[in-house]
Amino acid sequence: MNVAIYARVSTAAQAEKGYSLETQVEACRQKAVSLGADYIKNYIDDGYSGAYLERPALDDLRDALAAGLHDTVIVYDTDRLARDTMLLLLLTEEIEKRATLMFVNTEYNKTPEGQLFYEIKGSFAKYERIRIQDRFARGRRGKLRRGLPLMDSHVFGYDFIDGQYVINEYEANIVRMIFDFYINSVGGQKNVVKMLKEKGVPAPMGAAVWRLSTVCNILRREQYTGEYYALKVYRKKTSAHKITDIPRDKSEWIAMSCPGIISKETFAAAEEKRERNKIQKIRETRYNALLQGVAYCGVCGKKLIFHHFYDKSKSNNSNEYYFYKCHNGDNRIMRADIVDAIVWDALSKLCKSEKAIKTYAAKQTPPDAKIDVNKELQKIDEQRAAVVTWFTQNYITAEQATEKLEALKQKQKSLQAQAVKKDNIDAAKIRAIMKPKKLTYAEKRNAILQVCSKIFITRAGGKYGKKYELKIDFVFR
Repeated sequence: MNVAIYARVSTAAQAEKGYSLETQVEACRQKAVSLGADYIKNYIDDGYSGAYLERPALDDLRDALAAGLHDTVIVYDTDRLARDTMLLLLLTEEIEKRATLMFVNTEYNKTPEGQLFYEIKGSFAKYERIRIQDRFARGRRGKLRRGLPLMDSHVFGYDFIDGQYVINEYEANIVRMIFDFYINSVGGQKNVVKMLKEKGVPAPMGAAVWRLSTVCNILRREQYTGEYYALKVYRKKTSAHKITDIPRDKSEWIAMSCPGIISKETFAAAEEKRERNKIQKIRETRYNALLQGVAYCGVCGKKLIFHHFYDKSKSNNSNEYYFYKCHNGDNRIMRADIVDAIVWDALSKLCKSEKAIKTYAAKQTPPDAKIDVNKELQKIDEQRAAVVTWFTQNYITAEQATEKLEALKQKQKSLQAQAVKKDNIDAAKIRAIMKPKKLTYAEKRNAILQVCSKIFITRAGGKYGKKYELKIDFVFR
């Protein structure tokens, strides 16, 4: 008798039932010996879910059976072979075509009653897997709601002591240096990497050099402000070897807190610069679009997309056309050359005096600033209600609830003050940037990116006419 032993363990199963590979293999070997096996070979999958067919040892076993190398297969229990009923039946059918299938903990026979019991047991194995996953997920959420991180994520700038993040002052100073240099210097993240290398600052985690991805991750990490969210994504195993991050709805996010290294204003300034750098890096085409990245539809507020097409009916150089287009309506198509000229002319005239700039800016509402403040105030109301719920359900203590509510109150006061704060604009700086002399395309584009955050454009007449309504949002300081 030539016997193949198949054993499998996953983290969840091992924690729940105490399965171990040694236990499974030994029990299967004893059964094989009792049956008078002449040859025994082990096929072991360590750390693979029974919900998928793609498992290295299982693949090897199936190949060996196809080659006729074994006449008997012994498995500890049905859920070691598969936890999904359909997969269990599929594998059973495949194995039985080439060998005899046996289990240590299950009496399996091919009678109708035996087949029914087999299917029922497979269904219970699938149910058990889902129950384990749900229990694990509920435990994680409960721990997060008590304000406790699930694990040490090795965040640069912090040490992880007694289940909490504590500021590492040496690393925190490097984080502050990175944000300060990025915000106040010319250039982007590559310049930050260059600066760190020149200063000889040691890279995190013992790395030989600073990498662009490391700096990028630091500049994007909201946790440095002292407030961040957990469970923003759902990690789903889509195959035996692939895990996909799926964004969760914001209502499922859990607010967390830790000691802050930088202010929220510093983090917001870095975010704003990164967005503007993205716009500035837009590749040049044969026609250099002056407003690409800052042009928005005056009807729906969506960003206008710059594109071009060829008129195949013409064979000369005049067959190429460039447009700004809103995807929310084909009627919102605007000739790029016409719109660029109109906007630049209007902006140049407006910036001839500081008084004109201030008068125009006073009439405009910086949409992003007030909308964002209102959203943040709404989030605070939701977080306050969540804290009360956690306290009533005994997820957190009265002391923890009071601390969280006080922090939310201070945040609310700060945002309310920001909402009523008068808009401040540096008219002198804007006028200095918009020099009266003739500028090249690159100088014009750089000037627009420095003084304008968004330019809303509405076509007022004719399909490709020259009548447009403009609304310019300056960069508020």
